[in-house]
Amino acid sequence: MPTIVDQAPQRYTLDTTWKQFWWNTPYSMNSNRTEEDGLWEAIQPAHGFVAIDRTWAQDHGWPDSMYLPSDGSKGVYLLEAYHYLHCLRILRKTFLEAIEGNPFTHPPGAHMKHCFDALRQYIICNADSTPLYSFGDFTAGDGQVHECKDWGQLRDYATRHTACYRDSDEPIPLWEHFGFCDDGNDGVNELP
Repeated sequence: MPTIVDQAPQRYTLDTTWKQFWWNTPYSMNSNRTEEDGLWEAIQPAHGFVAIDRTWAQDHGWPDSMYLPSDGSKGVYLLEAYHYLHCLRILRKTFLEAIEGNPFTHPPGAHMKHCFDALRQYIICNADSTPLYSFGDFTAGDGQVHECKDWGQLRDYATRHTACYRDSDEPIPLWEHFGFCDDGNDGVNELP
């Protein structure tokens, strides 16, 4: 009988890198809100939709997934890190719209609750035990080094296996999301 470990898909292996985390970055403490919003809007979670040969995927323990509309020999998958970026983008946007009294781009509801819960599960699953220094102010761990995965390698993998998918704030038929290849740029500024 298969164990839970046997059900885990084989992941693409990324190199480990060491990066400093900062309390203030242009994504959070930019004196120009328009520039800050632009950084967040530039992130393209759809870049993480990949099309993988179905036989290869099956041989590597990947679950069955929808067919790529233009090529039935490939399955479509969303790389998990890009899913979390998608959630962060819409949670941030909805939060700011709420505190500013603006109409919601993404109505609060099941999707928002899913994103909060997905992030909760991810944090618990990864149980990062890095000890952050603190002096009682709002800068715990500012500048500390963290063990990270190489984002550039993930981006390159997604680019090589692109499903040519695009997001849409408006509801459109599923097949209309496909056929829009990007230039290989996911809009993510890597940690320095």
